[in-house]
Amino acid sequence: MLRDAGRIIAGSREKTHGPAERGVALTAAIWSAMLGIEIKPHVAALMMDANKTARIMAGDPRFADHYIDKAGWTAKAFELAIARRE
Repeated sequence: MLRDAGRIIAGSREKTHGPAERGVALTAAIWSAMLGIEIKPHVAALMMDANKTARIMAGDPRFADHYIDKAGWTAKAFELAIARRE
């Protein structure tokens, strides 16, 4: 499942959604502007992970794609957190 998440993020989703880092940075910037607080990119990725949890709870918990997406967002959050330069 983790290999699937990595392959999807680096492959088919990047082709349709653009680079994940750019998408998360833009999402964080939009949420920051909307909420009037700073949302760092790694926190935005964690919030996307939480969204996937809600989908599992609201929908079919046996749908593997939910878990693959969660794994991908969790991994992306970690990558962004360790890449931060403050």
